[in-house]
Amino acid sequence: MWLFLDDVRMPPSDEWHVVRSAVVAIELLKTGKVERISFDHDLGSDISGYHVANFIEQMAVEGKIAPLDWSVHSANPVGRANIERAMESAERFWARK
Repeated sequence: MWLFLDDVRMPPSDEWHVVRSAVVAIELLKTGKVERISFDHDLGSDISGYHVANFIEQMAVEGKIAPLDWSVHSANPVGRANIERAMESAERFWARK
């Protein structure tokens, strides 16, 4: 499954499953069926795309999630940098396995 996490925008193609909230994204990530994720940071709530990236990072530390392809399409430069930092950290844990 490919997740497109964004509260407003539509994905670039029909291959993506649109997810409008971080809570739903995390629940789908827990299933182990997500192969790719594209992040927006600002999701119109207190829970951002960065929270999802932190969840992925923690799951990678614990060895509970397989490596994911990922990208960030957020227009928020600070949010983008935070997501990228968390996902790059997850990649370092995946590389150790």
